[in-house]
Amino acid sequence: MAPKLTKVLIAEDSPTTRAMLKTVLQRASDMEVVGDAESGDMVLNKAELLHPDVVLMDVGLPGLSGLEATKRIKQSHPEVKVIMVTANESDAVIFDAFSAGADGYYLKSNSADSLLQAVRSVVSGAAWLHPAIASRVLRSCVIGATKLIDRKRNGTADSAHSKQYSKHQNVNKLVAIARDFEDSGKLDDAELILEAAVALCEKLSGAHDPEVTSIITLQADILYTQEKFVQAERLYLKALELRHQSLGYENAEVAQSLENLANLYDTRSNYAEAEHYYYWSLKIREKVDGPDNPLTHETCSKLAWVYRAQGKIDQADEMTKRATRK
Repeated sequence: MAPKLTKVLIAEDSPTTRAMLKTVLQRASDMEVVGDAESGDMVLNKAELLHPDVVLMDVGLPGLSGLEATKRIKQSHPEVKVIMVTANESDAVIFDAFSAGADGYYLKSNSADSLLQAVRSVVSGAAWLHPAIASRVLRSCVIGATKLIDRKRNGTADSAHSKQYSKHQNVNKLVAIARDFEDSGKLDDAELILEAAVALCEKLSGAHDPEVTSIITLQADILYTQEKFVQAERLYLKALELRHQSLGYENAEVAQSLENLANLYDTRSNYAEAEHYYYWSLKIREKVDGPDNPLTHETCSKLAWVYRAQGKIDQADEMTKRATRK
């Protein structure tokens, strides 16, 4: 059975650019160009008829703009992936593109291989952003969010506009891009995008939004994998403080924040600190999850290890028994 081809619809008003995009895609054995469109209205009609998996969308289409066409396609067919194809690198356009629901942003100056990578990334469920404009996303999203907040404060932001710039749409998009960079080993770019996501989320809903804490933890995880332990420790502590303030002590997320810190100290052979945070986490897990929960047993095992590493054999043996108790 032949593998399923990715169906791509090209929306581009320049015949030369349209032909170039089609040539690049037709060389790929896993893609099929199902049609093209020269205007925003035409791409909406063809999207309904051809059911593409991906639309390559020029920002500056005549008539209905590429941004508006993207928003309408994502509203009626959220499963369709849209990659903006443009030479425009302005902060406002980048922010508006992701606000409209775009899954990727491809610059026409990028290589042909980058275009194929972009299509494959969005089809796999990841967002796509070329590293060359990663820093622009940080600035554009923060500037865009700030302008929106100013409009709200001045009473000039209408409900439709506010909905377009919804927190979840933008923040989730940025986190998806960061995860894509992380999977590709581009950890510095991932950190940068997550900074944008935190800044945007904080501006729109405040520092104590649970989503802020989750993103900070993801930032810390990436720093931890790079052995940037001082920076990771700072962010893990910040996440712990935010969760404690929002949720109190007896909460599974607080327990996980404690274990994140304990793992970091354990890695650095700071066993006394690791013991402190594992023990604190264990007390919460026993209350929240119960003494026989697998997560509780796992924490017991970790605590047994740091006891043993410090020569506290009796405590280590006791924790090992608790970890295997059924």
